[in-house]
Amino acid sequence: YLVGSVALGAYRRGRSDIDFVVVVDGDLSASDVRRLRLAHVASGLRTTSAALRRGHLMLPGTLNGVFVRAADLPRPVTAIEPLASQVSQRFRRGGGFDVNPVQWTTFSRSGVAVRGPEPAALGLDPEPGLLRQWNLDNLAAYWVPWAETTRRRVGPRWRAMPGWSTAWGVLGAPRLHHTIATGDVISKEAAGAWAK
Repeated sequence: YLVGSVALGAYRRGRSDIDFVVVVDGDLSASDVRRLRLAHVASGLRTTSAALRRGHLMLPGTLNGVFVRAADLPRPVTAIEPLASQVSQRFRRGGGFDVNPVQWTTFSRSGVAVRGPEPAALGLDPEPGLLRQWNLDNLAAYWVPWAETTRRRVGPRWRAMPGWSTAWGVLGAPRLHHTIATGDVISKEAAGAWAK
């Protein structure tokens, strides 16, 4: 299943990440995890190579997502234990930030089925009663410290950061604010219009 910018209608080729949820039958064996790690490395090499050919030092268009059991899909999202996850260049067994009320809201409302039934048929429980508080907690625990740290950083290294990092940072808090105020999840692009 594709979620994130693809599901929100805001995907930009060569700039957007591709966010996904992979649903598997049962658990992942050690062999499965090794194969997934190899696929992750191969994908990263292709992405890095393409970025360097275009003269980019950062890696747009990475794959970020989680692997979950099919049997867990009807459970409340906060009760689901991911089998594995990958974010940019990192792959790990267990855990995964993207199993949360925000991502599951997007998954349930507008996720794109690559293979399998439509998300509406999966019985997903994004726990809408937790959505507002989850965003308030994320704002306090992640975005406020990020803003304070970023404000203190000066110098050529920080001025040379790629444009996407500025967009990501500036639009993160308005996305959360929109969800806190309305209960709807929006893209970074829509967050820019919301913040205006």
